[in-house]
Amino acid sequence: MSFKPNNKNEMDLFNDSYIQTSERTKKWIKNSWAEPFAQLIFPAINEKRFEILYHEENGRPNTPINYILGALILKEILSLTDEDLKLRCHTDIAIHHALHSTSWDDQPVSDRTFSRFRERCYLYELETGIDLIQAEMEALSDKLMEYFEINPTKKRMDSLMIASNTRNLSRLELLYTCIERVVRKRETLYPSFELSAYQQYLDSYHENEFIYHSDQPYDEKLQVILLDAFGLKETFESTLKEDTDFHLLCRVINDQTTTDEDGTISLKKGKEISPTSLQTPIEPEATYRYKSGKHHKGYVANIVETVDENLSFITHYSFDANIQSDVHFAYEAIEKLGKQEEPTVLVSDGAYDSEDARILGKTNGIDLVTTELKGRSPNPAYAGIIIDEEKNMVELPDGLKAQSVSYYEKTDMYRAVFDKADCSSASDNQEAYGMMKEQKKTNVLMISPRMIQRANQAKQMKTKEFLKYTYFRNGVEGIPSVLRRAYDIDRIPFRGRVRKKHSLGIKIMAINAKRAIKHQHNQEKVMA
Repeated sequence: MSFKPNNKNEMDLFNDSYIQTSERTKKWIKNSWAEPFAQLIFPAINEKRFEILYHEENGRPNTPINYILGALILKEILSLTDEDLKLRCHTDIAIHHALHSTSWDDQPVSDRTFSRFRERCYLYELETGIDLIQAEMEALSDKLMEYFEINPTKKRMDSLMIASNTRNLSRLELLYTCIERVVRKRETLYPSFELSAYQQYLDSYHENEFIYHSDQPYDEKLQVILLDAFGLKETFESTLKEDTDFHLLCRVINDQTTTDEDGTISLKKGKEISPTSLQTPIEPEATYRYKSGKHHKGYVANIVETVDENLSFITHYSFDANIQSDVHFAYEAIEKLGKQEEPTVLVSDGAYDSEDARILGKTNGIDLVTTELKGRSPNPAYAGIIIDEEKNMVELPDGLKAQSVSYYEKTDMYRAVFDKADCSSASDNQEAYGMMKEQKKTNVLMISPRMIQRANQAKQMKTKEFLKYTYFRNGVEGIPSVLRRAYDIDRIPFRGRVRKKHSLGIKIMAINAKRAIKHQHNQEKVMA
């Protein structure tokens, strides 16, 4: 299939369904989502970005990319399935108007139009590591921000867990399923293989009977399953090196068991199993995490939203295994934002707090503001203490300087020695003096830059000015809620990290498109 740009956007005065429809229908379409989508979203889609997915000159031309991607965005806006979308693309004049296809003799949608496009994007990322969907989402948000003249200097971010949309498997179910997949695949592809010892896994009733209805103790069932798993591994280790299902069987064996020096094999305890262990063979990239009192199996996304006075757009996102921390996403987000033309503030909750991210932010003109502090509350007495690394000097808020200072590089701690007589005099900083270790003639204070920074942060967080950042950050928490309620983010019907990430990217385009459409309608009402 060869790439051809969509050059059929002009209306045909003699063969256009929109022109020929009634004035009442035209008015309805003009006042609906279709008109702003046709004016703002559809023309902003960059077809050339996806040219690499097609041959230069080979076969019939592709379905227009802006038509496909525009339709997929509308699918999310209108909460449609693929089947519903295909039908609406052929019958709904509002969708035709939104996609600039009212003059076409036939709509270019077949049974696999959308699935083939998703597959091409998926295979391209597997081969190159380049996510075309994410690149288009970010470019589209930039165009919308430019159109509505959004000031890009205020940003906020939040993360959300995304479920793998698979059944939670017990250890017994997981081992059984991995064995069954290998046996069934071998029986189909290689009927000459000796599988007589595993014939029970070909019986569709055996799983329920063995796992759920058998009176055999659970531990004994596990031992039976383990013997079969190791038997398969030893039998086919040399012949099935490249088989995916066999790799998953070997992986679950390594995840769930341990071998002693004398060769004794035993099951690992729950706490010994890695969060990266296989959760289910149909979603091998999903990982496990326990957070905020809940168990999560799947992935995690990080959302960065750029906010102006009356409008905001999601401008960046990340998607990864759910074992990734918010600290990792903070550094990644700042790195991706890059050097800013104007001083920019990025507001997040305390889980994103990272010294490395703050340093990188300052380099790029980004001030990372966290509205909470992780861990134990800092001692307020440390606020205002100054450490001068060049002069090797420690100064208290009331101006008292240490007589001598020693630095311990291994712990990044300073040992500041103060005259005892000076410390006992009347001062506004008796709390700091109280934290010192009293000796015969001197008082000693052990302090680090990190302790001072946390104390200063805690003090700043109590000010009225800083509370504005807290209220500002709270606004981003609506995005995870919207993704769950309106876009069913925990039930993405595609398997694997890359496919789910592409689906998230299109859902975010839909969120931005709905915001742009709503704001455009509001502006038109004000001007009317």
